[in-house]
Amino acid sequence: MSESNNKSMDEAVKEFINALGAISEISLIFYRNVLNAGATTDEAFKLTQAFIAANIFGNIGRNTPGK
Repeated sequence: MSESNNKSMDEAVKEFINALGAISEISLIFYRNVLNAGATTDEAFKLTQAFIAANIFGNIGRNTPGK
């Protein structure tokens, strides 16, 4: 690999780590708010899992026009 490819790979890794950190922080806030709304820990955990999945995968293959 050339030096420029290494730099772009380093930048991509840094962006990925930053994005992961952001999703983690937002997910913790979401989890705590679900608990504060009266959910059980099991319900909050499952909802947070769904929240994370929705952030990562979005709306792939669902509700697409024409289907």
